[in-house]
Amino acid sequence: MIDRRGFLVTAALASLGAAAGGFRAAAAETRLRCVWWGSADRSKRTNDVIALYQKANPQTEISGEMIAGSDYWTKLATSMAGRNVADIFQLEPSTIADYSGRGACMELDQFVGKSLDLSTFGKSEIDLCRIDGKLYGVGLGLNSFCMMYDADTLKEAGVSVPQDQITWKALAELARDFKKNGPAKRNYWAVPYGARYHYVFDVWLRQRGKLLF
Repeated sequence: MIDRRGFLVTAALASLGAAAGGFRAAAAETRLRCVWWGSADRSKRTNDVIALYQKANPQTEISGEMIAGSDYWTKLATSMAGRNVADIFQLEPSTIADYSGRGACMELDQFVGKSLDLSTFGKSEIDLCRIDGKLYGVGLGLNSFCMMYDADTLKEAGVSVPQDQITWKALAELARDFKKNGPAKRNYWAVPYGARYHYVFDVWLRQRGKLLF
């Protein structure tokens, strides 16, 4: 049985069935803990995957727990400090470098092509979880960004509706015009405040051939 200090970290709930079993195959009975954050739908999907894996591997018991997003990182840090972190836990691309750098994540390359099948994953998705060339996780999936707007409120402010293709400069000008002429509505801004989200900044960098991580 793998030592409890050898943590498997994965951002992929879908990869649970492929990844979890290979690390303790020699054990007659295996017990794993898995934690994640997210919606009720994500919890259902995760528990469905856990059930499928346990059906195929009856010698393995996986205990799953959903933690509210507002509490997740605090509880994860606390459990790690107490050396009681779950065997499988969810991270983000922006946090996997930190946790793997502190030795909290298991290197997964040794399992690729064996108990961990990544043949259906794109290279860019896999590389999101590589730190210094080593694989420390598997992606849950990829998101696409979109921009929505309130056409009536923009019209009220005398601001033209954005076109399908808009530059960052044009978006900044639109925001300034809305701020200057927009209606005085409570909690209403030209664009959302996203300082805590690095993703948009990462898009801006990628358009210039750079990477944030």
